[in-house]
Amino acid sequence: MSVNAGNGGWLEDASSSQPTITSVTPIFHAPGAPGVLEIAGENLHHVTSVTVDGLPVPFANSDPFGNSALAFISPDAFDHVRISLIAATGATCAYYVHLNRMKQDAAMHPACTVEDSPASFGVSHEVESPSKAALGISRTYSQSPIVSFLSPNTGPATGGTAFTLVGSELTGASVTFNGVAATSIVVNGGGTSLTGTAPAGTAGNATVAVTTPGGTTTVPGGYLFTVPAPTASGISPTTGSTTGGDSFTITGTNLTGASVTFNGVAATSIVVNGAGTSLTGTTPAGSSGNAPVIITTPAGTTTVPGGYTYAVPAPTVSFLS
Repeated sequence: MSVNAGNGGWLEDASSSQPTITSVTPIFHAPGAPGVLEIAGENLHHVTSVTVDGLPVPFANSDPFGNSALAFISPDAFDHVRISLIAATGATCAYYVHLNRMKQDAAMHPACTVEDSPASFGVSHEVESPSKAALGISRTYSQSPIVSFLSPNTGPATGGTAFTLVGSELTGASVTFNGVAATSIVVNGGGTSLTGTAPAGTAGNATVAVTTPGGTTTVPGGYLFTVPAPTASGISPTTGSTTGGDSFTITGTNLTGASVTFNGVAATSIVVNGAGTSLTGTTPAGSSGNAPVIITTPAGTTTVPGGYTYAVPAPTVSFLS
């Protein structure tokens, strides 16, 4: 605040040296010509330096009352930049502005009390740009990757499935499935698609994340790891007592995690070999005749060909007297 001292001079209220910005209007001239930022606010005559994304730029106080100032910037300044004002007292004020869109949010930082982040503009990451630093801008903001779809979006849990991601801003991308890195990633020249090979995973839906220097995004719907359904080629022996308690062996494929029922009654003591190609167990009691034998795993069910035949045990004679 400036106060008239009555003798033609002005006294400064040191408590009001905090600069504030109410608006920033970008003014650009002919293509390739330097641009000017018209800054409106209060106490701008206290400003001793102006930075754009951390790099000092020339400025001028165009109003002795501190209500406006001009900052001169590179002709190819980036779309989103942060304007910082620094006063002699060390007081600072920051303001984010859309330069190349020729607009700014008038509601943003009317008193410069809080700094917004680049995320306010849908921008998640910033990377150094040395070529721009010489022109008066020190940083550019990179767009997070965008993924439209993943094809295929399902494959075996053993991994090894080739996939394609289509989107934009994919240059420099890495891809993970539930945190496990995919391999053989190749991005096309335009950064609009990439190919790779899925890692192994556990059955079920996996989160697929794409990471670039601009940030990380997840693929809508993720990726479904599947386990092949079980198959059974036969059971041995194929017959046993109705009283149950007989040992049996079933051969097949993808038997890991299997349970077995005989006519709907669970067998016991199921043990599957490491390769998932055979299992052993103990039959339950059953009624005389053929019983369907069903194998169930997390991936599905299958019926053992021929089933299992229950037979009534023949009578035995201990002694005759």
